[in-house]
Amino acid sequence: MSDSPASSWEYANEGGIVYARSTTQVGPLELRAEHIRRARTGPHASVTFRLGEHDLADDLFNLLRGEDRRKLAKSAFAHLGAVEQKALPLDLLEEALARFCKRVMPEFLKATGIIEGGADEEPPPPTYILKPYILEGGGTILFAPPGAGKSTDGFLKAVSVDAGCDKVWPVQQRHVLFINLERSADSINRRIWRVNRALGLPSKRRLRVLQARGKSIPDVLEQAQAAIQADGYEVVFLDSISRSGMGDLNTNEVGNAIVDALSSLTPTWFAIGHPSRGDTSHVYGSQMFDAGQDIGVRLTAQPSADRRTIGVALEITQANDIAIPPMELLAFEFDDGGLTGVRTATAREFPQLVANKTVSMGDQAYTFLLDVGAMSATDIAAEMGFNRSNLAALLRDDVRFCVAGKEGRKVLYGVKREG
Repeated sequence: MSDSPASSWEYANEGGIVYARSTTQVGPLELRAEHIRRARTGPHASVTFRLGEHDLADDLFNLLRGEDRRKLAKSAFAHLGAVEQKALPLDLLEEALARFCKRVMPEFLKATGIIEGGADEEPPPPTYILKPYILEGGGTILFAPPGAGKSTDGFLKAVSVDAGCDKVWPVQQRHVLFINLERSADSINRRIWRVNRALGLPSKRRLRVLQARGKSIPDVLEQAQAAIQADGYEVVFLDSISRSGMGDLNTNEVGNAIVDALSSLTPTWFAIGHPSRGDTSHVYGSQMFDAGQDIGVRLTAQPSADRRTIGVALEITQANDIAIPPMELLAFEFDDGGLTGVRTATAREFPQLVANKTVSMGDQAYTFLLDVGAMSATDIAAEMGFNRSNLAALLRDDVRFCVAGKEGRKVLYGVKREG
């Protein structure tokens, strides 16, 4: 080079990170753009100025905004020594950055490439990580109303995959990271202990959990990426989509962003969601969830007549590249402390599930409390979307429910179990 790095850049796209490099009188100068994405207001990226072995300045901004570009160039210039500032004046850095920002998105899009599709021989069938619900390299969304047992099901699948345990489903062992946005650490620890025992594993066996109750996907994405890179997690489980904190789930932009975030972590992922009220045929939110998933699974639940078991029906509603299998019936068995066992159930035990009939409010509330423990009528109604007055009357009059204590002024309701 050259005296003008603005006019002699070499561009590269390495793993979705766009670089521009040039040799100057004071050393190699580099511009780097990461976390590149399109937003409603234009393309955004985290851009870094680097001279030699030292980062000068970085910022996340709209690549089209001249004010943001000038701010970054001024920051980089301020970190140069006197000799370097003479070789790389501010106007030259501003010009270099402006040209680079115009090239970031075109260079980034080149990464998708055009390949020759097809094969000389018949390719092997898709590989299941957990048959038939998790495909290697695919995304699965499990959805069910609150308290139907979807978190329990999610932990059963996560532990099965992580441990290579095929008690319930055929699995291929993979290293699992469970991202929890829903529940307290105490609840998670109790559930894992119980799931281990139900699967016949050592009760003390650990599952790696990114504990982030009350946080959003953007809050934990970088931390999860670092953990995956450091520890080699191969499958990510998320509980839940509803707590993603990325905006209105009904918008296509948010739906795409959530699916893209999961796919950016690991090619194979499993996420938990809720159905729409009045429409349990798909997960609540944008059609982009349906488009982004490879397998969609609907879970419905019904308590048993003896009040010790939740019948769970797992029905694949959407599948890419695989035949849709018959509905699976399982029985989740409980005691006062939580889950004790899981087994295959029969149609005779849970006829409503087989007939695909609507489960009553009482049965839904019973299943919910059996799964999550005692709660107030107000909190149950908020979680499940029931009318509070109707629910309170049910809890008071239905012999299956009982007062389980108080929390301040709140009356907590639990379930009675016979025997």
